[in-house]
Amino acid sequence: MLSGATDSIRIEPPGLQKAEFVVTRGSVRELHQAKRSIPSGSWTVARLSSDGLLPAIGSALKGNRDVFVFVSGSAAQELLELSDAARAAASPKEFRCSFLQAASRRIPFARLLESWSCDSQTAFEYLNRIEVRTIGERDLDELIHSKVALLFRANPHRVTGGLLNIIEGSVHRTVTREELTRQLAEGGYPLREIPEAELAHMAVRRVTGQYLEGERSRLIRGELVPRKAVETLLSRIQENTNGVLTGKAGTGKTACAVHLVEVLQQRKTPVLAFRLDRHIPARNTADLGRSLGLEESPVPILAAAAERAGLPGVLVVDQLDAVSTVSGGRSQALDLINSLLREASGTPTSARIHTVVVCRSFDWNHDHRLRRLMRGSHAQADVTEFEVAEVRSILDASGFDSASFAANQLQLLRLPQNLYLFLESDSNSAYAPSFSTVKELFDRYWDEKRLPR
Repeated sequence: MLSGATDSIRIEPPGLQKAEFVVTRGSVRELHQAKRSIPSGSWTVARLSSDGLLPAIGSALKGNRDVFVFVSGSAAQELLELSDAARAAASPKEFRCSFLQAASRRIPFARLLESWSCDSQTAFEYLNRIEVRTIGERDLDELIHSKVALLFRANPHRVTGGLLNIIEGSVHRTVTREELTRQLAEGGYPLREIPEAELAHMAVRRVTGQYLEGERSRLIRGELVPRKAVETLLSRIQENTNGVLTGKAGTGKTACAVHLVEVLQQRKTPVLAFRLDRHIPARNTADLGRSLGLEESPVPILAAAAERAGLPGVLVVDQLDAVSTVSGGRSQALDLINSLLREASGTPTSARIHTVVVCRSFDWNHDHRLRRLMRGSHAQADVTEFEVAEVRSILDASGFDSASFAANQLQLLRLPQNLYLFLESDSNSAYAPSFSTVKELFDRYWDEKRLPR
């Protein structure tokens, strides 16, 4: 309701059995019943009937267009399958003839008819208005925390406490969204102020443009080299999966991130990218947003841009290893990125945000705190060194004769960082290369940079 998805809520409405609260969404009423896990592990139709819930659902749905939502920490698989099948069927006849063939559905449906004392057509209509959701208490806590973190600047635990106080004082009353937000604001918890969609779109483009401008100057020959890791992440983002881009130092992780961002922009996907190491002093996500030149935390602004585009947004956090234990990262910095990713996971479906973090492999593999940041499933793409054939191709395209390079030199240049150093040191392509160590590449690079222009 706080995000605007519903209009009002009424806690424990008198006269309704087995409905703990009712929310309204326009002209539609949703009756909600929430139950914890049960020892048997699942809510069968028989158990729901003996518990009195099924008869209560039948009575609640009779003669109206209300929706009944059943939420529990234990699955109600039989009821879920029947309600999904009813919504998939084009008619009551198709439902009976095509979706009730299996005994696993036919027998529970017969019990439904008995519990509701109705015909199959009425049961079909009721099932179309029943939603079944399963979520554990820990996952529910995580969900509430991420949603609250997205909507408010204040500490999510304090905001949740404020919400509970309002709920306890509003039993039997109808509370509108306006009244709820007013009470929270009076308690010191105002909603974040999000810019309108067009301004959000422009702000996201500006921040990401600054990131690209700074990192493009460090590309090999100023160009992007296609890498398999980028293809992997792009395909997984399309599958609604978050991503982790890893690789050892010097393999070109940031170049891959630049490539990823530019492809997403070409696809009109709202994408906000930044280097975390340049904003670690930020105390919280709103402070991080101001450091980036935004009015708010990056997540709600990206969410507004995503909703405008009608596409999921992508948040790219480069240099995540800056907060790792190996790099001497402070716990405050880790809390900052943890809060940011929580906000991203709490965005509504209409403004979904996928997250891609970029991190050194060593830090990712050896700092469990970093891995905990990516909740749920995610795809990991590792950036590797160039193949020798790729090195030869780049050298030839840069005016060198790759055949004049010794095998050990080509092996050194397989690391993208080394290849960049070599090409930026203004080596004369008319002479055979003479380097044999990484130190020589660095020395020549810095000697070139120190020369007066």
